[in-house]
Amino acid sequence: MEPIEQIYKRFLEEDKRFWKNWEYDPENTENPPEKSEKLKKLEKELEDHPNYREFYPYDDYLRDVPDDVVEKYLDDISEWINPQIIERVTTDFLRKIMQDCVTGMHVFDLDLRVIVDKGWHCHALTDSGPRSGICEDIEIFFDE
Repeated sequence: MEPIEQIYKRFLEEDKRFWKNWEYDPENTENPPEKSEKLKKLEKELEDHPNYREFYPYDDYLRDVPDDVVEKYLDDISEWINPQIIERVTTDFLRKIMQDCVTGMHVFDLDLRVIVDKGWHCHALTDSGPRSGICEDIEIFFDE
């Protein structure tokens, strides 16, 4: 059986070709284009691989969230969380929540791809999906 790293490498090459004309913009509500058959086939091949569930190729990178990114994100989400809760949120705690969010995504997730391809400073966690999950995790933690 082909190693999952090789399949993933082929997936990344095809993924780059496919997305090269579509620039991610968190303000853009336009849906991304339909994936190509080749890309769908490679995704299926990865998902069917016996090592897929344990495959985290960017784990170290995703755990290294820069301080300025965490601080800016804390400022960004402050309008979405109860003020009595947000004042208790530390940057270390928020970093852990951000890490848990991205390491819980699968390798095909667009938000994860943006972070990996363009860096943490261009992260997509301010998009409504990830942001609402992170805010909910914070509120649940401090409500308990």
